[in-house]
Amino acid sequence: MGLDRLNYSSLLTYCPALKTSPGEGKLAAELVKRLKNNLPLGRGVFLPDMVARLLASLLEGRESLRGVFHGEAILVPVPRSSPIRRGGLWPSLEIARSMQSLRLGRVSTLLERVKRVLPSSRSSPRARPTPTEHYKSLKVRPVLSDVGEVVLVDDIVTRGHTLMGCAWRIEEAYPGVRIHAFAAIRTVSRKEDFRGSV
Repeated sequence: MGLDRLNYSSLLTYCPALKTSPGEGKLAAELVKRLKNNLPLGRGVFLPDMVARLLASLLEGRESLRGVFHGEAILVPVPRSSPIRRGGLWPSLEIARSMQSLRLGRVSTLLERVKRVLPSSRSSPRARPTPTEHYKSLKVRPVLSDVGEVVLVDDIVTRGHTLMGCAWRIEEAYPGVRIHAFAAIRTVSRKEDFRGSV
């Protein structure tokens, strides 16, 4: 596991400590809930589609990001904390598919969770799985022959342990591959570190 740093992008910022506050705090909590459960915002608008469209609009005129999100990049949805049953809910896959529809990459479910880990969202900071635990709970499938650039796609990133474990597993299978991570929402634990709103 040679990779010790992973570059990532995110669109929105969410502070769970504000979720019970009126206005923006409650709106942000509702958006997170709808994203995680693939619930519509209304009138058939789903958050994965909105995320992909917003990302595509932000790419205009930004060559550094255009070098990451393009038609040849492999979009790898980050597995959930438990092995996924056929037809089960997989928010990261929905986001990746929406991104693919706008030619921001092509989806491949390269990673599979083979052993359950504790969900970060329902664990205390000390109990959250480490990057190594995530790495050990994942396997790469199927093996592709033409992987040059990978974008790990996730719904929400907290500390990045899941993303790092995923990156290690992919790096092991594809030495030298360029890996970037993208999350629709980044969480900020401390209210004083919060610098924006959804």
